[in-house]
Amino acid sequence: MKKLSLLILISLLSFIGIQPNHTSAETKEDTQIYTVKEKDNPLKIAMQFAVSENELKKINKNRLEPGERIIIPETISNKELDLLARLVHAESNGEPFEGKVAVASVVLNRVDHHQFPNSIEKVIKEDGQFQPVDNGAIKEPAEKIDKKAVKTALALEDQGDGSLFFYNPEIAENHWQKTQTVTKKIGNHHFSK
Repeated sequence: MKKLSLLILISLLSFIGIQPNHTSAETKEDTQIYTVKEKDNPLKIAMQFAVSENELKKINKNRLEPGERIIIPETISNKELDLLARLVHAESNGEPFEGKVAVASVVLNRVDHHQFPNSIEKVIKEDGQFQPVDNGAIKEPAEKIDKKAVKTALALEDQGDGSLFFYNPEIAENHWQKTQTVTKKIGNHHFSK
């Protein structure tokens, strides 16, 4: 049945002029197709669907002109988006939007790094990594701005500085973090790798 569904999908995509990307279109039965609008750009589309801008361009071979029907790459689940947004809210409440995006990016960078677990949930819930998990603040609901920050971080994935850590030097109790290379300072947070 899966093979038949795949053949139908490939035929449909060939008919509308899109070549399937063998890494995601073949493995995902609920592939999303989107028609590019006049004022769309790759970043806007990526943020709308919470996907990597680079992956969006790659999977569609940079064909993102108005009227084109494009494939939307696989993204994180709503559960993962909510969990990451709640972490962003708890860790960066009161920080500038750029700082919220950077906090979300740290988690995404860790998912892709060999020294950390390979899922958003496992990275966030790893023992002793994020204070809001330990003190229960992660249970508080995220605000719209926190969800937007997560979507922005996803859209800009692989375009940042690779930060794996962040801390507030005024309140950090773990002095090991201060030995890491600081990549940027945003609001009260220092980001490092």
